[in-house]
Amino acid sequence: MTLINIGFGNMVSAQRVIAMVSPESAPIKRMIQDVRDKGLLIDASFGRSTKAALIMDSGNVILSALTPDTGGKDSAPASGIDFSSGSKELRLKVSKLDRKINAALMDKASSGGTDMLKLGFKFSEKALQGVVSISGDTTVGSTLTATTSNLQADAKPSYQWYRDGSVISGATGSTYTTIEEDDGHGITCKVSDSTGKYTGTLTSNAITPVKPAEAFAVYSADDNSLNFYKRSEVPNVGQVFEGRTATAVYTGIETDVYSTGNQQPWWDYSDDIRTVKFLDVVKPVSTAYWFFDCKFIKSLNLTNLDTSEVTNMEYMFCHIYDYIPSGNGSVFRALALDFSGFDTSNVTNMRGMFRDNHAVESLDLSGFDTSSVTDMSFMFHNMTRIQSLDVRSFDTSRVVNMEYMFKGLGSVLDKFKSLDLSSFDTSNVTNMKGMFDNNVCLELVTLGSRFRFITWGDGAGYLPRQTPDYIPGADGMWYNTAGQGFNPNVVPSYVADTYTAYNPALQRPVSLSESPV
Repeated sequence: MTLINIGFGNMVSAQRVIAMVSPESAPIKRMIQDVRDKGLLIDASFGRSTKAALIMDSGNVILSALTPDTGGKDSAPASGIDFSSGSKELRLKVSKLDRKINAALMDKASSGGTDMLKLGFKFSEKALQGVVSISGDTTVGSTLTATTSNLQADAKPSYQWYRDGSVISGATGSTYTTIEEDDGHGITCKVSDSTGKYTGTLTSNAITPVKPAEAFAVYSADDNSLNFYKRSEVPNVGQVFEGRTATAVYTGIETDVYSTGNQQPWWDYSDDIRTVKFLDVVKPVSTAYWFFDCKFIKSLNLTNLDTSEVTNMEYMFCHIYDYIPSGNGSVFRALALDFSGFDTSNVTNMRGMFRDNHAVESLDLSGFDTSSVTDMSFMFHNMTRIQSLDVRSFDTSRVVNMEYMFKGLGSVLDKFKSLDLSSFDTSNVTNMKGMFDNNVCLELVTLGSRFRFITWGDGAGYLPRQTPDYIPGADGMWYNTAGQGFNPNVVPSYVADTYTAYNPALQRPVSLSESPV
């Protein structure tokens, strides 16, 4: 066995040496560090300057402060080193480009140098370290963002998105917007180092997008119900959904495609609908004609109906009867409507909203924001069973049309007695035609300082001329709090006061209905 003296009494087997290289080149320094990290480095330099690195077939690297007596040079170019011993020559080539060392043991006696042994190895790269995570809404059409953390300081991330492990073509940025094809599939992102300094990829946890929720309504003949939902899965006609057969399914209800005419989508079943309920939050832009001609509704639960973006409510609750067919007869009933959660701040059109609604006896609209409304014509027209109507908070400063607004209120029960319009500003109104017509039982009206009557032209409107047939003591005049009487067409404008349909200074006759039993 041939031994090589590497200084300070240390010897190594020449047969185990693969290469002797200069330690000055960057690739060799990298190799030495990698071997050091693995615990395979043997430092025999005794604290001296390292003059040679011996690469052993065991994977060890030995550092020496001396150049062995093998013909090797103290230093060599970074591109490689040659040294010889006897009839053999070792040629070493270092490639900086691909970080490889190639070595060949040659027979010097052979012309051209015959390879006796060829060796090659590549410096091991450091693995990319860190974490990649995905954030964002999990509905289809939303944007997902890949975020990296704890990467090596000099690493630069490059991205590739995958659907169920398959590459998504063109998805190579840090963000990705999901599409219909992603619905129900696992989306991951892999991050690599674009500098080439680090190997391997970091893979995120999978995120599974679903279709965005869609608003729809389902009519079921099982119980004559019309229910509203917002779900990612829409049932098919004939499918059992929420315990009921879906007789008809209506989509697109958050758009304004049904906002004209009386053809709300469930028109074909308007006579059959008995109950209405919003099971999920639905946010339409128009509710025009939604319950028009749904004559026999028993209950209408408006909870979860978000009206904050609605601009049109015309004829929404129009033409609802005060009875429900039952067997060979009918059952009279009152319909209660709760508007406590209504946001009407963007509504501009309330034309005919409650017109010909004969089932509602009381309306509390104190929460209505009417500051954007321009049309209130026919709004309460012919509500024959109404007994109380609270419009005291109405802002009518933008309203231009009040035609037939209060016509015919309470004509069935004869209990609609008073109307507080103290908040009304009619300075922009151009049409009051028939505004108070046929309010035969109305006997008390409160007006504010911004109320102006139109007493001329086709748009003329003024208080009704009441008779003792309905109001005992009525003489066709309206009396203010000072006892002054005015014909209906000359009640002063822009004067805040309360007017009665009988002279309060006179003893008012007692009607038969008011007489003790």
